[in-house]
Amino acid sequence: MRRERALLPIHHPELDAIFRRTVGKSARTICVTAANPGEGVTTFALALARRGAAGGLKSVIVDADVVNSDATLSRGLSRRFWSPIDLSPRGAVVRIDDWGLGLLPAPTGADPLVFRDPQLLRRMFNVALEDFDLVIVDASAVHDDSGYAIPADGIAASCEATVLVVSAGVTSEHVVRRAAARLAAADAHLCGAVLNDRFNPSLADELCRQVQRLAPLAPGLAARMNRWVRRNALLNMQIG
Repeated sequence: MRRERALLPIHHPELDAIFRRTVGKSARTICVTAANPGEGVTTFALALARRGAAGGLKSVIVDADVVNSDATLSRGLSRRFWSPIDLSPRGAVVRIDDWGLGLLPAPTGADPLVFRDPQLLRRMFNVALEDFDLVIVDASAVHDDSGYAIPADGIAASCEATVLVVSAGVTSEHVVRRAAARLAAADAHLCGAVLNDRFNPSLADELCRQVQRLAPLAPGLAARMNRWVRRNALLNMQIG
């Protein structure tokens, strides 16, 4: 089943900042992960890859999240057999024209132990760089210890840079610090964090909530203020 994937604008300020810290400093293999599942890793990984493609870089996104596989399933694709021990990833890459990218679907059937070896993964990414200018890895969450996931810290250790996506208002600072410490212990180069505001109310939502307190005393005024707030594009901006 295909899952529709929301696209983050490729010239989003936070995306531009991360792009400068990674690709702008010559990083060509970048791991995108989060502390917990569901924090928006695929959305940001895809945006970063599309940003590279828009800049003239031949880019590929590697779906290394075998538990959720959002990048793969959002295209209606199935997982494919490939392994970092050989050249099979080259033959498994699919061209996604409307994204302007190559996509390596999530793996299936290979020995899971080979995905836990950063040296093998690093060699695989180096081979990918013979065909692409930029490799973005959509990794599982750092704290996904289900036993099926490809460990995010191993993926991060095999890449030149790592980005941590944080769900604002959902993931605690303590959990983020634990994830960062785990990445550091694996010798990953954590270059920055991205706040996903998806679950935070917009300024418009908060203003409308406050305006509703006026409704019992001045219902007409409250209704007019609500309409004005909802029509104001600046107040309704949402990041994430």
